[in-house]
Amino acid sequence: AVYNEVTKELKPTPAKSHYTFNLRDISKVIQGICMVKPQKVNAPEGMAKLWVHEAFRVFHDRMTNDEDRDWFKEYLTELTRKVFRVDLSSEISGENEILFGDFM
Repeated sequence: AVYNEVTKELKPTPAKSHYTFNLRDISKVIQGICMVKPQKVNAPEGMAKLWVHEAFRVFHDRMTNDEDRDWFKEYLTELTRKVFRVDLSSEISGENEILFGDFM
């Protein structure tokens, strides 16, 4: 759903030539999710946060203007409500940042 919506809404232009999203981007999201040990994400809300984090790293980090970033945040907020049935609006908006890391 994310890939289809992003490719539909965020087309490459001369100013945004790097907006060429492909199936490799989906695999990056999945690879990021698979790197986390299952015991670290033991609730549906934790899985939703992990998914949002990876989608941000793959898609949001490539966006160059606030309009595109805001659109993506709104879309992810709606999608997490529908799919995961959790409200992560404060995390997605940046009020409560979602961080995952592997430092060991």
